[in-house]
Amino acid sequence: MTTQKTCAITGRRPDGFSWEYHDPQKRAVYLRHLQAAIERLVQKGVTCFITGGALGIDLDVAETVLQLKEKYPFLTHLLVLPYENQGGRYALKDKIRHERIQKNSQVVALSSRFTPWCMQKRNEYMVDNADLVAAFVCGEKTGGTYNTVRYAKRKNKPVLLFDLSTCQTTEEDAWIKAAQPLLTEQLKLI
Repeated sequence: MTTQKTCAITGRRPDGFSWEYHDPQKRAVYLRHLQAAIERLVQKGVTCFITGGALGIDLDVAETVLQLKEKYPFLTHLLVLPYENQGGRYALKDKIRHERIQKNSQVVALSSRFTPWCMQKRNEYMVDNADLVAAFVCGEKTGGTYNTVRYAKRKNKPVLLFDLSTCQTTEEDAWIKAAQPLLTEQLKLI
C-alpha cells in the first residue's frame, strides 16, 4: 500500500439523486458501485474516511466504510457533525443508522446547536483535515457539495468526481475509471 491518506466525502442527499434513491433495485446497484469506489480508494492508500452525517452519500459511505473494516481492519471513519444531535430530526430508521455510525466512529461535533453557517463550517473542516476529496455528484452547480468542491479547489486539495447519474447504466469498474480528477497532475488514484 502507498502512503496513508485521509479522504473527505461529499455528495448528494436522497432527493438530489438523478434516479429514485429509495428504489431497492437502483439502490442495490448504487451501493455496489459505492463499495467498489471506496475499495479502490483504500487500494490507493486511503485509510481514513471523513463524512458529515447527512442523509444520502454521507450515511451510505459511513456504513460502507464500517462494513469494510472487517476486510480492512486498519480503516477508520471520522464523523464530523455540524452540530450535536444532528440525527435527532431524522426519521426513526435514519436516526438508528446515524446512532449506529456514531457508536462505531470517531466523532467531532463543531457546534452545540444548529446555526446558519454550521453546515459550511463542517464541510470546510472536512476538507481542511483531508488529503483529498471524493465528491459524488449529479451535475449540480449549487448547494453544499458544489461549495465543498469549490472550497477544496481553493485549498488546492485533489478532488475526484464520481457521477451518480451514470452509476445505474455503467459497470462498476468502468464507472470508477470514469471518475474525473479535477487536479490530475496531483492525484493519480484511478
